[in-house]
Amino acid sequence: MSQPPELLQTIESAVEAMLAAFDVDRPPVPVELMLQRPREGLWPEIDLAEMSATFLHLHDRYAPRMSVVRLLARNVARSPWGYAHGLASLADDSEQVNAFARAIILPQRFLDAPTPADLAALSDRFEVPENDVLMRLDDLGYAEG
Repeated sequence: MSQPPELLQTIESAVEAMLAAFDVDRPPVPVELMLQRPREGLWPEIDLAEMSATFLHLHDRYAPRMSVVRLLARNVARSPWGYAHGLASLADDSEQVNAFARAIILPQRFLDAPTPADLAALSDRFEVPENDVLMRLDDLGYAEG
């Protein structure tokens, strides 16, 4: 389900700031690095080695990355950096956190208006499950309704 335009604009702006902070210029986005070794002054680091294996859903080969990026999105939104970037309101809303997570791992600047036939290629390029690619394209208004 698509998010309100104001929220999407806030999310996209925050994602651009995150990508700039980590010098990300192409996919896949290094979400594990962003979570474990954030740049100074951003958000608290998380040790992925301490995470439960049950947290990392395995229904798709890229599902563990989605689990990691959802954790990253929630932590960023709750951090002082997230508050400063207008993300505090989404921290406790799972649907909005998931939209933020999809925006982090599938940044708009790396997506053209793809066709449904591109789903598998985008999934591999971004290392994201196809279902999450489809939801992100819907968030951006690229998916057919």
